[in-house]
Amino acid sequence: MIEKRVAGVFALAVIFAVFLCSNVYASVGISPGIYEINFKPNLKQDFSFEIIGDANMKFKIAAEGDLAEYTTLSVKTLNQPGKVTASLSLPKNIELPGVHVLYISAQQQSNNKQGISLLGTVKGVIKVRVPYPDEYASVSLSANNANAGKPINFKVKINNLGKNEISAKTTIKIYDSSNKSVSSLPLGTRLIESLQSVEFESELNTAGYASGFYRAEVIVEYGNKIARAEAKFRLGEFFINITSYSNDFLRDRLNRIDIGIESFWSDSIEDVYANVSILNYSINFQTALSTVEGFQKAVLTGYFDTTGIKEDEFSAKINLFYKEKTTEKTVLLWFKKGTNYLLYGLIALFVLIVLLLLVLFILKKIKKKNKYG
Repeated sequence: MIEKRVAGVFALAVIFAVFLCSNVYASVGISPGIYEINFKPNLKQDFSFEIIGDANMKFKIAAEGDLAEYTTLSVKTLNQPGKVTASLSLPKNIELPGVHVLYISAQQQSNNKQGISLLGTVKGVIKVRVPYPDEYASVSLSANNANAGKPINFKVKINNLGKNEISAKTTIKIYDSSNKSVSSLPLGTRLIESLQSVEFESELNTAGYASGFYRAEVIVEYGNKIARAEAKFRLGEFFINITSYSNDFLRDRLNRIDIGIESFWSDSIEDVYANVSILNYSINFQTALSTVEGFQKAVLTGYFDTTGIKEDEFSAKINLFYKEKTTEKTVLLWFKKGTNYLLYGLIALFVLIVLLLLVLFILKKIKKKNKYG
């Protein structure tokens, strides 16, 4: 009865909330989402943003974050979606180097005089890159996974964040899973102007490399400074491992078994299935076919009848088939132990008798004390 009342109150609350929120607006947006510029002394530049929304939406416009004090807005309110121009007038000098982020926000205003409105805010971004004194560079590195023997492609990006031009000598070093250096790729030297970036690619020939995990480190030498970045990649082999399996089952009934597998190959492998044989019994069954994606895990599912298996523990052989290859594993399975209700009942009865005797003993003591007290 109480549950029904609670459910009724909750339903009324939901209906009331929906009624109050009759002015729930559609999503709003801003375009473009971001501008990026380099700092120049006394730079003056306008940035145009388009505020997107329904025709009846109103917005409050504001400049927030870094450099907001150097920003003038064409409007501070909009009675409907439209354009806003942010005029940026930078000073002669900004002491703090790095990326300064300025936000142009459009906060939706309520048109609902009664009730509740769900309002949204969108922000456009203006990034201003202020150079570091003298020489300062950063670097990023990315690498793909591949099968052993196939090439690994590296992407390198070097950013000159300083005031001076730099001469960047770049090298990629390769390390195996034991952190042993196995290769080095010199990428040459490039001149990079202040606040400019260069991007380039390189390829590693993995012929003769063993499968497994590797680490690549890019080293950029400029002047007497060094910038570094790392990326990890994996070389695959055509192998699928059996990683887990269901191991406890119920007697004399149809049981489900799940077999966990993991691919060591970078490409997808189709038509993967397992054949399971219960040793010493004429029980054989197959799982459904499955496609395993590159370097991914999957679960194969099958069903078998345990009728006739007498032992508490029994062995099974799992043969995993994929293309022309097989992975084999012999595993130990067992039946779930049934609950011994008789034992639990005897224990409960014993505890109850002990408690009853204790209560009787206490009552007897109290009665004796009252008689002679």
